[in-house]
Amino acid sequence: MLKRSIAVAGAVAVLGGMNTPGARATEEAADAISGVTLDWADAEHTNVKITWTESAEVANTLTVTSTDPNQAATVFGSTLAGDQNAFVIDSASLGSSSNPAVKRRIVVAGAEAADQAQSAEFDTYTYTPTSLTLSFTTDNKVRWTLPADTRTDGTPNDKLDFPAAYRYPVQQRIESDPAGTAECNVVEVEPTTAATGVVPNPGKPFNLSVNTDNEWGTARGPVATVETTAGLTIGGPTVTQYGTTTPITGQVTRTIVAESGAPTVCDEQSVPAPNVPVVLQQRTSSTAAWTTIGTVSTDATGKYTAVATNTGGTPPRTQKLAHALWASPEPGRIEPV
Repeated sequence: MLKRSIAVAGAVAVLGGMNTPGARATEEAADAISGVTLDWADAEHTNVKITWTESAEVANTLTVTSTDPNQAATVFGSTLAGDQNAFVIDSASLGSSSNPAVKRRIVVAGAEAADQAQSAEFDTYTYTPTSLTLSFTTDNKVRWTLPADTRTDGTPNDKLDFPAAYRYPVQQRIESDPAGTAECNVVEVEPTTAATGVVPNPGKPFNLSVNTDNEWGTARGPVATVETTAGLTIGGPTVTQYGTTTPITGQVTRTIVAESGAPTVCDEQSVPAPNVPVVLQQRTSSTAAWTTIGTVSTDATGKYTAVATNTGGTPPRTQKLAHALWASPEPGRIEPV
């Protein structure tokens, strides 16, 4: 936009010469850029409008800068001399940051390095949670919950600020070919504007990812795995004396969905279940109720050791702890990763 006028430059040369202080001041003033302002171009907050003023028509280059040393200044647009002093850009193209303290500016420059002006500082913060809490609902579905966003706005009341409004895209990834490896069966769950939601139970292991989306783009969120019990063994002496202690040993294995490659391939795998609570129960006869006599945890290889006292009844049994329900025939375990 505002381009230097040849006629003006020539007149200056005649009157005082191009190298005089007065001539240089007049030339610099001729294409002065100022008043760089930012505002939303639409009610959906998907485009940012940049405007500025200048005293002569020149071509302009637009750059976004950041206080983050790992984010270099990026040229994102240009205008021709004679164009309007305005530029509209998709807000997600300006880049986002998980750090609310990072500040950005828009710099509008002319042909000369000194011919430039910058906007006020603004932030492009997008909440990027690092943890995801999962739990079972009463109807055996899975509820996911993200921690609250407790950020402190690094540029309060900047022109692009408005109340935080996030959208949470949710995805389940399931193995589609149990007999081998194949691309993941991806189930897109209806996005929510609340930091919690419920996903259906497919009756098999799956991986769950929850991203966050706002006016500055989508941030990849945490991933959690919902797994099932593949096996639970129990062993001990076949005969012990009444009243003596009996060593009980066993192992718990789990089925998970392992992802690899691009496009992503999902493969169900049976692996040891470390640090899993295991409940030991016994009863005094085949018709008596089972009673809990202790709880132990598996080691890094999924193995456990417990001690029971011979009360003269039915041999002990074990059950894997899962959402406070011991009687589930194949209880699932939820483990964030």
